[in-house]
Amino acid sequence: MSDHRQIRLPERFVQIFIEPGRARPRLTRSELEARHELCEDLSQMLSDTAREQCWSLGITPDDALDRIARGLPDCGLDLEAGEHEWVLARIGEILDWPPRIPTHDNPDAGVPTPARANDKRD
Repeated sequence: MSDHRQIRLPERFVQIFIEPGRARPRLTRSELEARHELCEDLSQMLSDTAREQCWSLGITPDDALDRIARGLPDCGLDLEAGEHEWVLARIGEILDWPPRIPTHDNPDAGVPTPARANDKRD
């Protein structure tokens, strides 16, 4: 049976799971697909939250993403740091927000956004 899959994983996401000095991810293809599906679903769900926070609280997109970033470690999903960054970047992409700018208070902002060409949905 061919390993050809219908799901194309974004390269930026796969890179999260490649250890320095290695060429292949440490997870199997099915594990990568499951992690990506979880992160994509979380991003879609949290994009509604981020948009609502901006509107109802009158805060900036960066502020909304900062609030979400503070809550991600406690969400109970056992996400890796790279997955946190990917989710935040994906939320910004879903909402068509500009990339985050790193600040003194938020040095993790400005993480690379997932490549749009790799994240197109059918």
